[in-house]
Amino acid sequence: MKRAFACAIGLFFCIVLPWFGGAVAASPDFPYYGIMKNGCPLYHHRISSYSPFYYYAPIIAGTFFAWSLLLPEAIVVAWQERKRWSRADRLLVVWAIVVVLFFSVSQSKLPGYILTAVVALAF
Repeated sequence: MKRAFACAIGLFFCIVLPWFGGAVAASPDFPYYGIMKNGCPLYHHRISSYSPFYYYAPIIAGTFFAWSLLLPEAIVVAWQERKRWSRADRLLVVWAIVVVLFFSVSQSKLPGYILTAVVALAF
């Protein structure tokens, strides 16, 4: 288990570091702007348009518009059946929640930021 986790962390950095290095090479102020100014909820700066914490709730509902009326009941049923979830089910739930929460506390909010959570929710 520890070896698999170490391999996963190594793979993560093998994928992320070249991208991050390219972003820094293209725009040297990216670490400050991308991480501190947009990603850190403790960093206070003036923004022209304030988006509330629940900004992504209507976006998710709109993304799954045809199924949005069934979504509340499906969430309740899924929660009641959580003891029968597989490891993949748990991964998808955590994946969606972490992505939406992370970008909800961010100062900068755009609908495209949660596309990966939409994929997890679709599964």
